[in-house]
Amino acid sequence: MPDLKSKPSWEQETHLIQTRIISVEHRISELCSAFAQYSKKLAKIRDGGDELSTTLTKYTESEEISKSQCLELQNFSEAMQVLSDYGENRVTAIDHKVVGEFSKYGYICKQLKEEIKQIYNAKDRETSKKRQLDRIRERNPKNRQQIVQAETELIRATADLTKTVHLLEEKVIQFEKQKLHDIKEIFLDFIVTEIGYHSKALQILSKTYEGVSNIDEGSDLQSFKDYLLQPDPASGRGDQKSALLRVPSLSSLGTIFSVGHRRNTPGIPGARKLSRSEDNLDSMKADLSDTEDTHSDFNKSESLSEFVVKSTDDRIKRPH
Repeated sequence: MPDLKSKPSWEQETHLIQTRIISVEHRISELCSAFAQYSKKLAKIRDGGDELSTTLTKYTESEEISKSQCLELQNFSEAMQVLSDYGENRVTAIDHKVVGEFSKYGYICKQLKEEIKQIYNAKDRETSKKRQLDRIRERNPKNRQQIVQAETELIRATADLTKTVHLLEEKVIQFEKQKLHDIKEIFLDFIVTEIGYHSKALQILSKTYEGVSNIDEGSDLQSFKDYLLQPDPASGRGDQKSALLRVPSLSSLGTIFSVGHRRNTPGIPGARKLSRSEDNLDSMKADLSDTEDTHSDFNKSESLSEFVVKSTDDRIKRPH
């Protein structure tokens, strides 16, 4: 059976080629812009990882109590730094293997559009030679030499047009073949880059998750409790805290007035040291008896220091 499908004219073919090239140029330009924006956002995430790592390092350097937490957070900071380094490689790979490759098609499509212009130029030359031949035939129909020369130029222009269209067909077919291959390879490179980054991220974050899970909260809490009770010679903080925990007892009062206890009583005129005579010993025993009688009054209204001062004044004022 004869082939009923006729070859389209050069005008139709050129129009189809031109439409295809413009469409490819526009779509690839959109892909290039989208991947460029994607890479730009990944760069911001990379910078955010660097900032997070720096902040975590400052936190761990300032933490002196929770050693377990400090250690694991420092490891987490280092992990974020490593992720940022992989993020840098990720951004670089996308910029070169994806954005860079797509951006080449702007120049390629521009060259093809220049080829299409050459077809129209060849067609204009053919039209011009045909008009020239028609004029010669009208003006000098018997001038065979000019007519043959004009016909030769017309045939040459037509052949040049046909050749230009044929070359364009070959270039467009090669362009389409290369485009199909390039897009496939570009997306494969993108996928490999993403798999490589995310596999490394999964490996690093899994290890980091395990480390953070091992933070010993009980140990860090005990370290904080020890820190609260730890004496601080420079500020006297430990002495003040210990004093808050000490509770006076009546046995300490007995020690104050014991026979072997000697002390000066500053701020009391006529105060003197206790002697070891039998008379003073009887007096001190009487003072202890009075102390026990007045203990209930001490619990209601007087502090320890006021009670000691009052007891001492009574002892001094009592005649021997």
